[in-house]
Amino acid sequence: MTAVHKANIMKLADGLFLESCREVAKKYPSIKYTEIIVDNCCMQLVSKPEQFDVMVSDFLKTLVHYCLNWCLWGMLFIIR
Repeated sequence: MTAVHKANIMKLADGLFLESCREVAKKYPSIKYTEIIVDNCCMQLVSKPEQFDVMVSDFLKTLVHYCLNWCLWGMLFIIR
């Protein structure tokens, strides 16, 4: 599970989000938990998408990933 955040800029909101994710992750030690900043996550989704299994984020970051995925699908159909 990967928590996608922007806590380096949005310290309060995403700080609370990460704190909550960490608390839940402690309850399930058998599940691998990682954290990634949304900017890097978008780049990693393009270059190495296989590294992600489950991603958790707030609405704003989910919207960014949604748009990125549609752009990638669009490029696949154009290239084909």
